[in-house]
Formats: sequence, structure tokens, C-alpha cells
Amino acid sequence: MASLSLAADWPMRFRPRSVRPYARDGLPGNEVAVLPRSSVLVLAGAARQDWMHGIDRADTAGQAATRLSATFRTLER
Repeated sequence: MASLSLAADWPMRFRPRSVRPYARDGLPGNEVAVLPRSSVLVLAGAARQDWMHGIDRADTAGQAATRLSATFRTLER
């Protein structure tokens, strides 16, 4: 999986898939990485299989910046 991040810097949160509970509005027990504008995040192998990732609404509340991204995935059957 590759995600191209454009327009503004944006925080992405990561947490092990084994951690429960999962909530759409937050990822408890996680790590944060700031994706700089015009960057590419590549997740493969254990990083893609064992970790969940997402953008937490609490991290971006009140931000006036616009996030623009494109994600490319290979679907496995």
C-alpha cells in the first residue's frame, strides 16, 4: 500500500491490530507519525498486516488546512 499525501502536513496514527477495542473516532494505544506535505507512505509486510492506521478526528479538530491524498492498494484474495 502506498499513500501520497498532498496539500498539508497531517498526523497519522498507528496501533497494533491485536489491541481492542477499535473505534472509528480514535485509535487507543497508538503511535503518531506526521506525514509531511508531498510525501509518500509505503506500508508492506508486517507493517501493513499487523498495524492499523488512520487519521484521528481529535488530532485534526479546528485545523484550517486541507488534506489531499491518494492511496494505492493491492487487494489480496
